[in-house]
Amino acid sequence: MRTRSILLLALSLAGVCPSIQGLEQVRFNIEGENPQGEGKYSGHVVIKEVSNNTATVQWTLGKAKEITDGVAIKTDSAVGAAYSGKPLALVSILEIKGDGIHGRWMKPAKLSESTTFRLSGSDFTGKATLSGGAKGTVTFTEERPSIYKVVWELEDGRHEGVGVRNGKVLVAASGDTVAGIGVAALVPKDEKFEGVWATSRSNNAGTETWTHARPLLGKDIVFGDEQYLLRSNQSAPGKGTSQLREYLREGDSWKGYSKLVALRLQHVDGNAEKVARAVLEDVKKDFPDAFSKEIESGPEGTTIAFVLSEGDQVEFNLWRYKDFPNGIASVQFVLRNKPPFADHQAFTAEQDQNLNKWLEDLKNLAKNANALLEDSGGMAVVEEKDNATDEGVVSATMKGDLDKCAETAKQFIHFVQTQQIDKAAALMSDAAFTTTSRQDFIRKITESNEAFGPIKSFKADKSGTSFTIEDDVMIFVIEADAEYENASVREALRFERKKQDTGGFQFVGYGRRMKQ
Repeated sequence: MRTRSILLLALSLAGVCPSIQGLEQVRFNIEGENPQGEGKYSGHVVIKEVSNNTATVQWTLGKAKEITDGVAIKTDSAVGAAYSGKPLALVSILEIKGDGIHGRWMKPAKLSESTTFRLSGSDFTGKATLSGGAKGTVTFTEERPSIYKVVWELEDGRHEGVGVRNGKVLVAASGDTVAGIGVAALVPKDEKFEGVWATSRSNNAGTETWTHARPLLGKDIVFGDEQYLLRSNQSAPGKGTSQLREYLREGDSWKGYSKLVALRLQHVDGNAEKVARAVLEDVKKDFPDAFSKEIESGPEGTTIAFVLSEGDQVEFNLWRYKDFPNGIASVQFVLRNKPPFADHQAFTAEQDQNLNKWLEDLKNLAKNANALLEDSGGMAVVEEKDNATDEGVVSATMKGDLDKCAETAKQFIHFVQTQQIDKAAALMSDAAFTTTSRQDFIRKITESNEAFGPIKSFKADKSGTSFTIEDDVMIFVIEADAEYENASVREALRFERKKQDTGGFQFVGYGRRMKQ
């Protein structure tokens, strides 16, 4: 395979291939060929946008997964990239057009900044003069086919480097040519990007093709129709568990989360089935009275479930293990008896309603676990934000709490509409039943359902929904209009939380009244 060379960066050449403009991180597949038939190579490259015209590049090649980092710059119709073992002084991309040579340059030390320029002349030959306010010259000397010596004479001094040509496009970088500089020029063609690359030590140029652009996976995931954000990213090459990614819902904290999704890559003896069963054995050994079960096992993976409890803390676990060539990947889902599932009835109701969906999503995530882990290596995590402390200000954490209230309300109404009143009542806090019992509540709602008849529509009323603070108690009320066969009904769900309570909101009240 080619070593210490430059790969090509595709940055949103609209209309040529799937647009990636606006995406922070994108991955391409690579197929390349070394000069003079010295072998082919393959791999992938990840680009991270820094500005509209600049980016960082990280590519991975060969079975050894050799990683090299570089920078890239683009114009409206071409892209260039460069790297060096030592800092680069300038990186530029130039294109021959009808009215001369147009270009853009940047200094990698200030990667977010780039500037356009113009050169005299109609080809990359000899000395060209800068125009449009810039002062200086650029001299092009083709020393080998498609490989150029490029010398910049500017007000801040002389810069010498190497360039590579691809049709009407030339990409050049200056720096320590003895240490080695790599450059590449990329142009679009037929739903792909084709490029030419070279280094300051090359006798000939190589070629390379980029295909199948896709967003980088792993920044967030969807599980159980909820979005989870990457909150922990750990890599330990050579260890038994070499990769770990943990995801929480927006607004959740490590202290108070009720749901978590985790991905792991393990290097242990045996296969997915053996590891899953070993985990169940450990659960039975450490928690003899705990529920544990092997749900499914086969060539595509093994799924297990168990429930752990310590004091008043309860944790429901689902795991899916799957074999990959580079190890055993697993997906874990955790449900804890934290708000809004703080009491046992709400905790079990959440499981009963969503178990089948969770098992399906667990399988789908496990199929892609290896790609998710690979893509997310080194990816930045979403930092936990402080709770809101000032009245009238809802922080990101508070917003997450209110979103949980809305989700609980959605579940509650679903249970009421489908005549599962016992499950609806299970979502409510014990504080909701200080003046009546759960059984009386269930009876009354059942009776009113019979009187109202089947529901036809249900629509939340944003104008009637409110968030207030009274005597250090935060109150969130969701109101909605419902149309039943025999009545028009106004419905309200009330959630409360003490400001000093880090456990989240409690579902403390539900009321319905016929509208006049």
